[in-house]
Amino acid sequence: MAISKAQKIDANSRADRFNLVIVEDDPHCQAFFKLIFEQAGFRCQMAGSLQEAWAVLKSCVPDLIILDESLPDGSGLDLCRKIRQEPQLCRVLLAFLTARKNVFNGSDWSKAGGDACWAKTHNHARLTASAHALLRRREWDTKTLESRIPGLLIDFKRNLVSYNQTIS
Repeated sequence: MAISKAQKIDANSRADRFNLVIVEDDPHCQAFFKLIFEQAGFRCQMAGSLQEAWAVLKSCVPDLIILDESLPDGSGLDLCRKIRQEPQLCRVLLAFLTARKNVFNGSDWSKAGGDACWAKTHNHARLTASAHALLRRREWDTKTLESRIPGLLIDFKRNLVSYNQTIS
C-alpha cells in the first residue's frame, strides 16, 4: 500500500526525531508497519521475536516500543514486564498491537506496564496518529510538571526529585 506525498509528514517535523522499535513476528505486518511509520517521519528498528527485541533494546533506548502481544518465543506481556524493570528502559512508552478483541476488555497489557493497546489495522492514519498522540502526551507530561505543581522538579534522566530546591 503506497502512501501519497500529501499524507507524509515533512522531514523537518517533530516526528522525525522519534525512534520506534516495532516488535512483530509476521513479515507482512512488519513491512507494512515499517513503511507507514518511516513515511510518517519516524526512525524504525524491527524485531521479529522477544530475543531479537531484547538485542535491539540493549543497543538503543527508543521513544516508543510497539509490541505484538503474541510472539513465537513468548508473550509480549512478559517482555513488557522485563522492560519496566530495566532502569534504562522503564520510562519508554510501550504500546501493544493486537488482533484479539478480548485484550481490550481486560487489563493484562496495562498491568504489565503498557501505555496503550491498539487494534492491528491497515488504517495507517490511525496507527501513526495514535503514536503521535502518545508521544505528544509524554512530551507534555515531562514539560509541564512544574507548572502544575509549582516548585516540583523531576529529572527523569537522573531519577531525581526536588521541591523548592530540596533534592530527595
